[in-house]
Amino acid sequence: MQNNKTSPHEMANKEQTTVYVKGRNGFSCPLHWQQVLVWAVSLGNVALVFTIFLMQKVLPRGVTTSVLVVFSLLSCMIVIVNYWVTAACVQDPIIQKQLNFKAQGKRFSTKKAGVDGRNLNLWCNLCKAFVNDSTKHCGLCNQCTLSFDHHCNWLNNCIGA
Repeated sequence: MQNNKTSPHEMANKEQTTVYVKGRNGFSCPLHWQQVLVWAVSLGNVALVFTIFLMQKVLPRGVTTSVLVVFSLLSCMIVIVNYWVTAACVQDPIIQKQLNFKAQGKRFSTKKAGVDGRNLNLWCNLCKAFVNDSTKHCGLCNQCTLSFDHHCNWLNNCIGA
């Protein structure tokens, strides 16, 4: 005869079960040629500026070191911001919550679970999950994006909230 009761230790492990689905971001393959072009130009610009900075003897007349430093910082900032927005995962966070509930064996309630405490009334047949009202499914990323605006080829990522 089998024992169907769950020990307290097993229950604690079951309650702590969390599923992490790695959402798609702009570095996910396949990369778009426009994204590769942006990264090549950005990194080439930084390399060029630092090369000129190191070889100050060839600076054009009237270009001061402070102008070059400011240009270097701006170039680096562009690369950092480009990385930040490309690496962002814009998948609707409610999908992750639903997967966690399912992994824990709990029933997910759609009442007041959405943005601003709204009920979740929409179902995505592709993601197999309830989604917020402003969420749309991107065919290129194959994921639901909260407040979807468009898919940007330059970032190879969706633009949304």
